[in-house]
Amino acid sequence: ALLMFGIIFAFMMLLFWDINHRSDKLAMKNTQLDEMAKKDPLTKLYNRRYMDVELENRMGALISEGKIFGIIMGDIDNFKKVNDTYGHDVGDDVLVAVANEITQALRGDDCVCRWGGEEFLVISNGNHHVTGEVAERIRKRIEDLTIESGGHKLNITMTFGISESIPGLRIDRLIQIADERLYKGKQSGKNCVVRE
Repeated sequence: ALLMFGIIFAFMMLLFWDINHRSDKLAMKNTQLDEMAKKDPLTKLYNRRYMDVELENRMGALISEGKIFGIIMGDIDNFKKVNDTYGHDVGDDVLVAVANEITQALRGDDCVCRWGGEEFLVISNGNHHVTGEVAERIRKRIEDLTIESGGHKLNITMTFGISESIPGLRIDRLIQIADERLYKGKQSGKNCVVRE
């Protein structure tokens, strides 16, 4: 009876360990899937889906607590030419390098995503002036960057448009304003930050 009890106890311990082990693996997989759902696979930045939720949260904080934030829309200048001249692998390296530079230029409470293609969106905590400073810091870092890829050394630039959150202004309008200013910067010579 004692031997049987020992065998049953050992079996139960083994079963308990197996269940815990599988549960840990499942939790780890769920965490990985959650990250994959939020992140752009190439740049490892947040994706547009995640940023839509973050923008709603920031707008909620603006309304309830008065926390002003800004939007920075940035686009790599002449990116199509990079892809056409050097190929998509080099283009991908450029996107990754730009994503890293933007991330390093941000403050802890700022947030960046790959909005689409060669376009990036940054949420900057602060007013129009602060957002403009953040955008200019990113612009300068990109301008000073040399990217080595596929045996080539590339220097690129980016153009930025910014907007500031205002209670009552919808998120899509806030993005549209930043995007219009970005387009204005593209039309007026590129490699600039358009604040108005």
